Amino acid sequence: MLGVESNAWRKEVSGVALTHNNFSAVAYFYPSATSEFFLKGGLGMASISVGFAGISAAETDGGSVLGLGVDIPVGENWSI
Repeated sequence: MLGVESNAWRKEVSGVALTHNNFSAVAYFYPSATSEFFLKGGLGMASISVGFAGISAAETDGGSVLGLGVDIPVGENWSI
């Protein structure tokens, strides 16, 4: 199965703002058709930025995604 993943996070404390964004293309592999266990891997881009008093800095770079997990069925066609 092929998919995309994205997340974003922002925190501001005492006028300092930190922001992180990530976007990845991933492939999921289920070793058995009867098991909920899966492996995943892919490539993506991430960025981070910090800002304070009108001054900001940012960095963007690529990376890889590796993982494993288990689908937990919550309906006929839905899992978490």
